[in-house]
This record gives sequence, structure tokens and C-alpha cells, in this order.
Amino acid sequence: MERTIIETDDYSIVETDNCLLEEIVEFVVKENYLHHQKTLPENIQEEVEELIAEEQVLLSASRFFLAKDNEGRLIGCIRLHRWNHTSNLPITKFGIRIEEVFPKEEYPNIWHVGRFAIKSHTSNDAIVILKTLIICAISPIVNTRSSIMLAEIDAKLIRSLRRMDIELAPIGKPLYYIGSETFPISARNSDLTNYYEKYRNLLLMSYYIEATQSTFA
Repeated sequence: MERTIIETDDYSIVETDNCLLEEIVEFVVKENYLHHQKTLPENIQEEVEELIAEEQVLLSASRFFLAKDNEGRLIGCIRLHRWNHTSNLPITKFGIRIEEVFPKEEYPNIWHVGRFAIKSHTSNDAIVILKTLIICAISPIVNTRSSIMLAEIDAKLIRSLRRMDIELAPIGKPLYYIGSETFPISARNSDLTNYYEKYRNLLLMSYYIEATQSTFA
């Protein structure tokens, strides 16, 4: 299933649960290395295949939000996953025992946000695309009670998100991951509210929230 969320003269943003993981993961890995290292490692295909395997496990409860240019080429993406409290999330690589840190009784709704990338040298729309993809991912979290978001984010992006009023809490030591030093972080839905209220006008929210709530029911 694929639905168009936004369509402009220069790009569109779509939500999909039936996507080509190979294309998306390869895009994410390459763009992260190009952003942080300005070059690609020789063993990049091994890393791509490893991340594809991770995403296949999560696919049934995941939604991808993709930004495409007017020729249909991928220029941005982010993935939202609603955790079932059993599958392995990427954050476990950092030694995080999720149920110990966030017991199910207190946090029945745990979400993982990942595979976030914007194509290098994208047009002047890049910052709007970035903010819109983030809104797409966090809207169900903000609108679901007792929710918490987990993610793995590099230090530079953490600083940028905090400047945009997203409160993030590191929950473990960093690892070198997809081209950069990356921290495991968490954010309660209340930590995302300021950003949500500030940028929710980027979407037709009444339509989007209704669609997303049914998607993750």
C-alpha cells in the first residue's frame, strides 16, 4: 500500500508498507557515509545486507515515509516501527535491554524510528523535507498515550534536533554505526510535543493522524 501525503512541483512524500528494502537501505547507508565520510567503504555491500536483514524482521509493523523528486527518484526517507516487545531492534546492538530500561507496564507503546537520510546536495527544499519526514514519523508517537521513541542518532543530528525543540536523552554509550559515532537515545511523547505543535502545519494532520492510527491498530 502506498499513499501520497504531500505533492509539490518539486517533490512528493509518500507513506508505504510495501517497499523495496534493498533500494531504501542502500540509499540510507550510502547517504550517511557520504554525509559523514565523503566516501564509501569497500565493504559497504556487507553493511547494506546486514541492515536489510534487520528491517525484514520489523517490516510487518513498519511504515516508511519516502521523499521523491518529480522524476520519482528517492531523495529522503525515514522509518517508523511499532515494537511488539519481542523482535530485535537495532538499538540492542548498543547493549540496551529495552524491557529493563522501559518496562512494558509503564511503557506499553514503544516505537523505533530509523533509516533516516536526506540525499546530499538536495535542493533548497531539503530542510522542509527533513522536518516533514520527522513529523510523519513522530505523529503517531505524540498521539498515542504512554509512548516512547527509541532511535540511534549521530551527535550532529542530536544537536540539530534539540535546536528544533525535540528533547532527546542518551541511554547508552555510542558506537561507530553507518559512518559516524552514533548514540542510542529515547524520547517520551511529551518530549516531542513542542516540535509537533511547531511543525504540524506541514501536513494535513486530520487526514494523516486518522490514517496512521488505523495503520498501526
